[in-house]
Amino acid sequence: MSFSGRTTVVGTFLCPSDPAGAKLSAIGNGIAGNYLLSGGGRAWGNQATATDSTGGVPTGLFFPQSRVRFADITDGTSGTLMSSEIILVPDGIAVVSGCSGGTVDMRGLYWNNVHMGSLFVSFRAPNTASGDVVGWSCINNVRAPCSACSLNNDVVTPRSYHPGGVNAGLADASVRFFSDTTDTTVFQNLGTRNGGEVLPSL
Repeated sequence: MSFSGRTTVVGTFLCPSDPAGAKLSAIGNGIAGNYLLSGGGRAWGNQATATDSTGGVPTGLFFPQSRVRFADITDGTSGTLMSSEIILVPDGIAVVSGCSGGTVDMRGLYWNNVHMGSLFVSFRAPNTASGDVVGWSCINNVRAPCSACSLNNDVVTPRSYHPGGVNAGLADASVRFFSDTTDTTVFQNLGTRNGGEVLPSL
């Protein structure tokens, strides 16, 4: 099934600070954008299932076939991540060894989400030096490292060109800046909608 709108660049999906600018996938997967929705605080499970790395239902607000309601956000909307930003990596450079995509980076694609590149998880602190893990294909980049391709335990980390951190939207519609030194456990807990964690004041 074809959808011509997949190639329409939407400026509001792009961060002005990212020099990559508008990105259209080199293999027909449509546009990629800087702003992704939150899949939770854990790595993804198998890409063919709606699970996280523990085999359970993902902890975030968004995941395949999700039906999360505001009433399900028992951690509170002001303490639950809804969105954040990533750095786009242009296609055209050799992918990480062991990946299948030739010269394509799957992170940020809105049209083709099967490889888990269209949602982020707060498993690691913002702008971590640890590389992302993406299904099928990714390109290693100094600002957006990628360490492997895998069908499970995928991780796309919030990243930006803003000095010292990333912007993230919370479920109460507020936007906060989270520094690179944000405690990893705190950031993971912000990704859960109903984990019952006690968070420090944001």
